[in-house]
Amino acid sequence: MTHSNSAEITASKGGGEGIQKDGETTYRIEEGETVTEAVVRAVSPGAKSGRAELKPLYSVIDTDALNALFAPLENGVSRRTSGTVEFDYGGKHVRVVSDGSVEVERGGTR
Repeated sequence: MTHSNSAEITASKGGGEGIQKDGETTYRIEEGETVTEAVVRAVSPGAKSGRAELKPLYSVIDTDALNALFAPLENGVSRRTSGTVEFDYGGKHVRVVSDGSVEVERGGTR
């Protein structure tokens, strides 16, 4: 695999920008957005006709658990943990990272 230091900023259809590098696009979870909303937004630009063709996210992962893992504490303080959750969705490999990013890689199934 060849690594490059160049990165390209791309706009998603649902709003927000992704940083594209080496076949992977990284999106930031926006303020007021749940992790699952960010995942759908991040995967949607690669879907042929947008979100309508994506199967429900809950069919591949427990969305309540995913949101709970990365949500701030009830007092609004961010969690002081590190970790990732990875899964395939919409023909892409998705990695949710505790730093507030959603990384999407072309061609799911690892």
